[in-house]
Amino acid sequence: MPIRRKDMRHGDLDILTLRNRFRIDVDNVSTKVNPYTLTAKEPLNAYPFLSPYERAMLPDESVRRVSKQESAGLMFDEFRELAKLFSFQGAYKNIITEMITHMQENSGTPYSSPLLDKALKEQILNDRSEQSSLLKIKRVLKAAINYEYGFIPLDEKDDLFDEKGNLKEVNGAVLPKFDSLLDRTNGLVITVHDTWSTHITLESLEVEGEGFRAKVH
Repeated sequence: MPIRRKDMRHGDLDILTLRNRFRIDVDNVSTKVNPYTLTAKEPLNAYPFLSPYERAMLPDESVRRVSKQESAGLMFDEFRELAKLFSFQGAYKNIITEMITHMQENSGTPYSSPLLDKALKEQILNDRSEQSSLLKIKRVLKAAINYEYGFIPLDEKDDLFDEKGNLKEVNGAVLPKFDSLLDRTNGLVITVHDTWSTHITLESLEVEGEGFRAKVH
């Protein structure tokens, strides 16, 4: 059964709440359209070289009405353009626009991308910091193995594992995240940034002498 978080829903706050409680300028959420009145916004200062007197002589332009679908389309186009400010270089720069388009299509299906898989793999393998989840797993296994007998002793099970069979020290590790200076411009901060949860499985463990080989998924 899918878990639906309340903070991921839309339409549960009215305009007065947004304006008065959260101080959101609901009349200026877009430079292209007012989604509340369904009217298109004209480009700012369409006649920059006219004097105020000359501009006053221009005929009043009628307000262009738009449908809800066109209003949403204009705002999604604006969303994609603004996102490029944080995603303009590298192999992953187009992921955010693909993700926004997937959101616009409103299919209800999760977004996935081979590029995101590749980015996560690179992050895990190349992270050499103290926060590295992979290095944490290696340190835990190294300390837990009885090298004389070539396995993790059952009598140490309660000290190593919780009631769900998870390694306690790995549970406290920081999950992979994209927070480098490069990630702020290559699209990974704006698309992913952090990881909500990760399921890690130890699929096999082979101990040879004072070393070991583990397969982790």
